Amino acid sequence: MADQRSRRLLTRDISGPTLARDMDAPLSRREQKKAEVREALVQSADALFGTQGFDGTTVDQIAERAGVSRRTFFRYFPSKEAIAFPRSEQRVEAFRKLLGERCAQEGALPAVRGALLAVGEVLVANADEELARQKFIDASPTLLAAELEVYRAWESAIADAVVQADAGEERQRIGNLFAAATIGALRSLIRVWHDKGGDINVLSLAEEAFALLEGGFGGRL
Repeated sequence: MADQRSRRLLTRDISGPTLARDMDAPLSRREQKKAEVREALVQSADALFGTQGFDGTTVDQIAERAGVSRRTFFRYFPSKEAIAFPRSEQRVEAFRKLLGERCAQEGALPAVRGALLAVGEVLVANADEELARQKFIDASPTLLAAELEVYRAWESAIADAVVQADAGEERQRIGNLFAAATIGALRSLIRVWHDKGGDINVLSLAEEAFALLEGGFGGRL
């Protein structure tokens, strides 16, 4: 299981609305209001995507349900696709931060394992939201394509962590292969978790997957 500090970092940065009670330092009133508007838009989009589907929902409908204008929507999100993955950038950023800290203290493989398990624990803690979101993603070819880009960002974060800028050609090749294999395993586990409606111990399966990865890449990174 992930250590408590890792869970705190990731929970603070990626698990929900960025309101004052979730941060180390209180937000200003203006920042608080912006966070509340953003979260209202996310909740509005989730509800509409869940009932009407992504393709059947317009930006205007999302904005109206959230009580804001279309112009305000685009102050927070660059597109309708972006609001379907409302915390992806924050999650990758928090993951990169955690990986950097852990790689400085331990080997690359245990660092990636610990960081991803911390992410997994946050996702499991927010299972209802994550499972509902995946349902409308799966129903939209547009969102399935966008999801691939999200996974590429995670793969890049892992590769950057395990392959240093001055790494030789062999380590770069093995590091990139490890990152791709890790994300492939992660996608497979998340798919099983979604298909089972969250009714499996996905963290135990993740531990098993990492043991297999470490068996194949151990001593090479």
